[in-house]
Amino acid sequence: MSFFVGTIFAYSWKASSGAA
Repeated sequence: MSFFVGTIFAYSWKASSGAA
């Protein structure tokens, strides 16, 4: 579960940062 949440968080962070 932690790994999944971490992946989602990282994806959202990258999207918010504007990194493709």
